[in-house]
Amino acid sequence: MTDDTTDGTTDDVEAIDVEATDVEEPEEEPLPEKPFSARTTPLERQLGYAAAAVFGVIGAAWWIVQAIVDKNGADAGIGLLLLVGGAALVLAVRSGRRIILLVAVVLVSFIPPSPLVRAGSPMQLVMLIFAGYMMIKTSNAAGKRAGLERKERAEGRRATRKSGGSPAAATPAAPNRPTASKRYTPPKKRKPTSRR
Repeated sequence: MTDDTTDGTTDDVEAIDVEATDVEEPEEEPLPEKPFSARTTPLERQLGYAAAAVFGVIGAAWWIVQAIVDKNGADAGIGLLLLVGGAALVLAVRSGRRIILLVAVVLVSFIPPSPLVRAGSPMQLVMLIFAGYMMIKTSNAAGKRAGLERKERAEGRRATRKSGGSPAAATPAAPNRPTASKRYTPPKKRKPTSRR
């Protein structure tokens, strides 16, 4: 392609699209969330919704049908309690907070989901295992966060010492410790040993 310009030169230059390439720096691993604000994982959300379906829908329907057949108001009360528990599980999952889901799972696990097995149901056991799993995940996240914070504090103290700052400024204030006792206790006198 020839292009005549006013100065009589031709340009056969193609426009080259140069994409700005960002040099990706290795990102630091983000701090884990604090235990009381930890978010639920997709697996925990799925298990929470499944528990809400089993307890809040199937269990409640089972108890209500049993109450109608037996004409027993107590069974209907347990069915309504399961309905409320299922709704609490759904709301806990929707909130996305692990601790709220954990509390809801523990509370609902104490309601018998079946009129056939009123205590120690395998479904209740599964719910308590799920709660234990979430407790362990929360504890691990808290431990990891504490370790990273300790590491950051140590690096900060090290940097302060290298820059010539006083080590007292780098260390946090010591906890209030009791002062040493100022009471003086004299040594005991030895009894002279008499020889016979």
